[in-house]
Amino acid sequence: MVKIYRVTPGNFGDDLNEVLIQHRLGNQFQGNVFLNVDRQYDVSENDTLVVAIGTILNELVPAQGKKIVLGAGYGYGQPALINEKWDVKFVRGHLTAKKLGLESHQVMTDPAILLANKDNIYNVTEGRVGYVPHHGVANRLWERVCQDLGLKYIDPRRSYQEVMDDLLSCQWVMVEAMHGAIVADALRIPWIAVSSAEKINTFKWNDWCSTIGLEYQPTKLMSLWPSSDNRISKRLITSVKEKNVRLQLKKIIKHGKPQLSTDAVFKSNLGRVTDCYESFFSSVTK
Repeated sequence: MVKIYRVTPGNFGDDLNEVLIQHRLGNQFQGNVFLNVDRQYDVSENDTLVVAIGTILNELVPAQGKKIVLGAGYGYGQPALINEKWDVKFVRGHLTAKKLGLESHQVMTDPAILLANKDNIYNVTEGRVGYVPHHGVANRLWERVCQDLGLKYIDPRRSYQEVMDDLLSCQWVMVEAMHGAIVADALRIPWIAVSSAEKINTFKWNDWCSTIGLEYQPTKLMSLWPSSDNRISKRLITSVKEKNVRLQLKKIIKHGKPQLSTDAVFKSNLGRVTDCYESFFSSVTK
């Protein structure tokens, strides 16, 4: 019987655990174990935990049970202590491997690349450009700015199908959310990295980029946050910020150069991850 260790629902990237793993486990799936700082987990020594999609390879992973790592990454807290209870099939990137003391052959890429194997229906709108904020900074101001510029605002807090439909309607996207870029690359939708907040985790971006032959060089944007302060001065400051962000985004739309991993790198990564996942599912569902 298998459980999935993951972050609580509400972010497109982490929710891919349901699509790519949970649905395929069938009757073997015995529930999710959600990461929490108190480490109060319903896990026994007889449980098998799949640790796959997310930046979750740290000290909070339950000590009990066998852990099977299928592409997760490190990026927060203290690195997980790998011992005899762990079976590391592969991790997200080379930076994670170094932090955990793993070998280079245990690196593949983020498993969200598997979305390339699904039957996705493209409905590209001519000239449409998307914008995917980080889930921690997504808000109505960003949505309003995108609407003003004719950009498709893609909120990573929405459901898997809604986000996928939005991405598949775009010719290219600006992405602050890392899994927005990972999925766009998997779908072969060109992307440009942007960053509007200090909370963006550059380690995990560089970790993933180390497997696709690209560098993480985000275009910096001014931050936008809604405020309950209705003073005229505060509203004026917000208005000026929105104006500046519009100018920044217009510049990217006009002069930006969307990128993709090369076909050779993409096909190699996809083949390796696909083989690993198929082998895992065969072993647990037979």
